[in-house]
Amino acid sequence: MTTTSLDRPTRVDTGDTEIAEASTRTGTWPKLAPIIGRHGISALLLSTGLVLVGITHGINLRGSPTFQDDEGTYVSQAWAVINQHRLAPYTYWYDHPPLGWVQLAGWFTVTGGLNDGPAVVSARWFALVCALVSAALVWSLGRRAGIGRFGASITILVLAGSPLAATQQRLALLDNFAMPWLLGAFVLALSPRRRMWAGAAAGGCFAIAVLTKETMLLFAPALIVAVLSHADRRTKSFTVTAVAVSAALILVFYPLYALLKGELIPGAGHVSLVDAVRFQLVTRAGTGYPLQGDSLGHHVVISWLTADGILPAAGLAAAFALIAFPRLRFVAVAVLFPTIVALRPGYLPLAYIIGLLPFLALAVGAVLDQLLTAARSGVPRISSAVMRLGSRAVAGLLLCAAAVATAVYVAPRWIDSDMTSANQHGNAQTIAAESWIADELPHTARIIVDNSVWSDLVRDGFSEDLGVIWIYKLDYATNLDPSVRRALPDGWRDCDYILETPVLRAAVSNTPGGLPEIRDALIHSHTVVTFGVGEERVELRQLEKGATP
Repeated sequence: MTTTSLDRPTRVDTGDTEIAEASTRTGTWPKLAPIIGRHGISALLLSTGLVLVGITHGINLRGSPTFQDDEGTYVSQAWAVINQHRLAPYTYWYDHPPLGWVQLAGWFTVTGGLNDGPAVVSARWFALVCALVSAALVWSLGRRAGIGRFGASITILVLAGSPLAATQQRLALLDNFAMPWLLGAFVLALSPRRRMWAGAAAGGCFAIAVLTKETMLLFAPALIVAVLSHADRRTKSFTVTAVAVSAALILVFYPLYALLKGELIPGAGHVSLVDAVRFQLVTRAGTGYPLQGDSLGHHVVISWLTADGILPAAGLAAAFALIAFPRLRFVAVAVLFPTIVALRPGYLPLAYIIGLLPFLALAVGAVLDQLLTAARSGVPRISSAVMRLGSRAVAGLLLCAAAVATAVYVAPRWIDSDMTSANQHGNAQTIAAESWIADELPHTARIIVDNSVWSDLVRDGFSEDLGVIWIYKLDYATNLDPSVRRALPDGWRDCDYILETPVLRAAVSNTPGGLPEIRDALIHSHTVVTFGVGEERVELRQLEKGATP
């Protein structure tokens, strides 16, 4: 029987289809293998870096560093959000936007962190989560900016190893709660698809960062530079508009809240947003020029450099080098602009450095990545037409010098400092004093405390309604909350005890001429019980109410 021509293509077609399908099946792995390998290496490097960050930042949260009053303040405000459905246990006077401790309240609700143990320690676990998210976002930001896996890995290793980062990023402070939102804004601004919705989302994240801690506004110039350098040329103006409008629509809720409460502008018998802004920017006592040796600002800078002078110096030098790379110029602006602002003679808080840390590390990783690329090919990875970091020999020499300096000088100092921090027990006396007070004092007593123990004593049965009183609420010169003065017209004489902790002593010594009520209370009191010795001691003192200050 003869096969027709019509049959042949049918049989041949079927065979070809089967062969093509088999070829597709056998060719799938060779096509996917490079993709899996490439992303697998990145995932391995990133996960390893995050583990190191978790170890260096997470060890000994209970013992180091010493509890800070600001940590306790945000814990007590989160307590008020949960238990009183208010923004603060006292009158909320707009000292900071409230979104930071609202997030902390969510953490406490999920974990039950207010129910057992020092509440500040539970809040530090939330700061650790924020540090891990921030490290992952720094990696993503570096990769989207064109930094290779080597440079991105260096960035996370710097954040993991630096004692300054390990100390500051574990604190339960608003700056740490804001960093994932700020870095998320930059990651979205550098979206590879360059969609306008990514710009709008970047603006939204930036607004949330500002409503978490208002000093994040200092990174607005860097975000603008990132958007302008990365946005599609055809839609650049629309993208910038999307960023600005989405940020403004969210930020306006803060003054709108004050307006609806009748607390936007000053008036008799109530706090106001305008008064709070005036206090923060104008009337608040400054810390002086940081470069002036006897100023408080200088002592703040020295405390940073004592913890780790390597990262600030290396990051600042790297930021200057990155000015020549348009795609990485936003990193330089994110480092240099806040640094310039810090040199003014205004108020320089200890937590100011927190916002700079990820960008300092990113600057170091970016420059080392450029050196590695130049050593391989003689040309930097990014913008070779603008700047060459030298020949292969020069780049290789610089890399070798950096490796030797790291092995001989940097790593030993960082490891020694991190080990010291891991073995400190600076809060043991405070925790012991809390336990003694809860067991031995009547819960009707009125105690003056710093805020690091406020929430714990309230949990242990003391009244939140002026049973435990925050030290700054008795400083009527700077306290914008009129309710405490009305309730305690005789100041410290209306109280029974004062708990003298390292935090309280630091508050008194760092505010020359301030806290007069606390100074008088310390003078006109006698020790009931002492925990520890030296500068770390904690004393419960009973007030001598009949004394004249």
